[in-house]
Amino acid sequence: MNIANKLSLKSLHLLAIVAKHKHLIDAANELNISASAVSHQIKRLEDKLGFAITYRQGKQLKLTLDAQQFAHEIYEHFDAINNATVNFVHSEDKPISLGVESAFAVNRLIPALSLWQAELEGLDVRVRMLNCDDKPAELGLDLVFGNQVIKKAYQSDLVKAEQYFAVCTPNYQKKLLQFSSSNIFANASLLELEKVDGWQKWFSLTGYTANVLANMIYFSHTLLLFKAVLNHQGVALLEASLIKDELAAGTLIIVNEQSLQLPELNYYVSVHQRHKKNAQIEKLKSLMIGLL
Repeated sequence: MNIANKLSLKSLHLLAIVAKHKHLIDAANELNISASAVSHQIKRLEDKLGFAITYRQGKQLKLTLDAQQFAHEIYEHFDAINNATVNFVHSEDKPISLGVESAFAVNRLIPALSLWQAELEGLDVRVRMLNCDDKPAELGLDLVFGNQVIKKAYQSDLVKAEQYFAVCTPNYQKKLLQFSSSNIFANASLLELEKVDGWQKWFSLTGYTANVLANMIYFSHTLLLFKAVLNHQGVALLEASLIKDELAAGTLIIVNEQSLQLPELNYYVSVHQRHKKNAQIEKLKSLMIGLL
């Protein structure tokens, strides 16, 4: 007789949950049973297996190393079953939670929503603007557009290796051209995001002298940086996708054709596994990629 046939899915699931938690009481709480009931069911599982899978460490009941490894392997399968079940019962008429980096949401997504009315008819989209400190996977979002989501529950695909350009308004460029210096950046205020060091990397590519880095103004958020550029406050390194419309309209201009790539800030589209066959998610995903 196949040994697997002697073991119930319920007992295997219990073993997987026990391995997931450090303490038996935590596993019991997740299973909504008592700790003693967990111990009893583990003992029954040991009887069926014919060998011990636990040992005592003080007052705590611990899984053996082999049992832990086995339990972690089957937990992945139970997790896959859970995701498949959620995907199966998840109706496509339920709201779709979309996470988008806040600057891109304000400057590119929101203006586009009115143009997508026909494509999005009957689709309930809830937009969550993401800040740097947000962790999309912990928010349980259906679709994330922006930085890569490195979690097993998400399929994350690179859609654009973003390029950053030095940009300012035409008026600010005229102001800089009044100076006699051959280095246009020598008299410019350089606008920078905190903890990015984009200008330092950009100057290492262009060969401009780095002493202009003394003219730095730092911002905590891309939206603030973007507004400062539009208000003629200086030159900033901004991603081409974010300022696509402003460049086309001439509101912003590129002051140097040298671009900078920051791999950690590339654009990814990440879809929760429960929606990998959701036609509406695919439609929204396609529209978002079209904004790049």
